[in-house]
Amino acid sequence: MILTYYKGENFGDAINPMIFHHLLPGFFNDDPSERFLGIGSILGFEKGDDKTKKLIVFSSGFAHDEPPVINERYDIRCVRGPMTASVLKIDKSKAVTDGALLLRQLPVFQKEQPKKYKYAFIPHYRSEQMFDRWEKVLKPIGVHYISPASDPVDVIQQIRQSECILAEAMHGAIIADIFRVPWIPVRMFTHINAFKWQDWMLSMKMENYKPHVLPRIYNMDWIQWIINDKFNITQKSFANKAISYTYRGYQNQRLESKFRMAMQEIINHKPFLSKDGVLQTREEQLLEILEGIKTDYTGIQ
Repeated sequence: MILTYYKGENFGDAINPMIFHHLLPGFFNDDPSERFLGIGSILGFEKGDDKTKKLIVFSSGFAHDEPPVINERYDIRCVRGPMTASVLKIDKSKAVTDGALLLRQLPVFQKEQPKKYKYAFIPHYRSEQMFDRWEKVLKPIGVHYISPASDPVDVIQQIRQSECILAEAMHGAIIADIFRVPWIPVRMFTHINAFKWQDWMLSMKMENYKPHVLPRIYNMDWIQWIINDKFNITQKSFANKAISYTYRGYQNQRLESKFRMAMQEIINHKPFLSKDGVLQTREEQLLEILEGIKTDYTGIQ
């Protein structure tokens, strides 16, 4: 069986091997006939291939592309939330929550963390790549910056060391929530997928996803690309570079200040946190389902 998840520069996906190699030791090998679909919005992307005989789905979600046609190859044990269940046309009882909740089971996260940061901001991993002065913008207003591309254990510990998380990255909010750190959803760019946020929040019996919108700020590469896209001025041309440098100067002086003001206004809002009872119930459900998978596919109880 192969542990299957999106492999990119994003801590939310990188937590898959951390969780499943610990809770399912010796369970995975290089046999392509069985795939274990774990944490992330991979339903629709990952459909297996000609060698795949079984797709075991555990807490995965749908958010992009076309939903898979559920047939005899699928062994759906649970999915991220009720919206994923609806899209797949499966029973709503299969909607539990995001499997990242099982991070609470890992020994590395058992020790309490001292609080170091009053507020911390973690963007979507694609947003991080679109700007290059995050710490310079945030430090003056006392907001710590967490890079989603950092080592996942380090990211999680920084979240735990914060008193409140401002999250554009959904797993920033999920991990904050499971470790009982209040969080506030924010959004800068259109690549933020509201469907998956709402799917997870409903699974935890929380209110609708309504992020606070932050002004968009860009690095030079993106400024040049936008000027090319809007005005058809080639990125390598002198005209594009001249306009880009002028805009960057304006952004540094005015728009970054606007960004900071928006961030300061947002931190005054009431943060989210799911109820303790819901969190405990979901954790018990996930552990029971995972134990069932282990028994059914290895015979080990």
